[in-house]
Amino acid sequence: MGGAYAAFRRGHAPPYEPPLNWRGNHVLRQCLQSSARRHWPPICASRRRARWRHEWVATDRDWLHQQSAALVNRADLIVVEDLNVKNMIRHPTLARSIADASWSKFLDMLRYKAERAGAHLIRVDPRNTSQRCSGCSELVPKSLAVRTHACPNCGLVIDRDWNASLNILRAGMPAGWIT
Repeated sequence: MGGAYAAFRRGHAPPYEPPLNWRGNHVLRQCLQSSARRHWPPICASRRRARWRHEWVATDRDWLHQQSAALVNRADLIVVEDLNVKNMIRHPTLARSIADASWSKFLDMLRYKAERAGAHLIRVDPRNTSQRCSGCSELVPKSLAVRTHACPNCGLVIDRDWNASLNILRAGMPAGWIT
């Protein structure tokens, strides 16, 4: 999964990259292989697998808390796409990556932390956010394989994710907010 950008009115934040789960998957694979080789109930391997899973979940949750708190402390207006993660997880090849990124959990943390801090969290329709040009609002169709947005109308050339984050910010920006 590629990183998603957080667009701010004054510049941008580094890409949202969850902790490295590939190392955890390697450890899980080793645990599963060692338990599969045993003929007797693999108590030791299952305990090691459970301990690893607990550490992985705790690390992931801690990282999500840190990132959501940093966003809420930095911005008084947070605009996100209103993604239907439940339907996205049905995709056979992307399901694990989407589940590992914990989008729903992250949005829940953002919501309750924004409420506590008095910040505004706005969800916008994700339709055409990466297809529309953030410079001139022209619709520029492209496949998912194309990672750079190049507008033939105004000549804007930027990263596809950054273009989408600017469109999301503009769509959720209430009238009267200074940009």
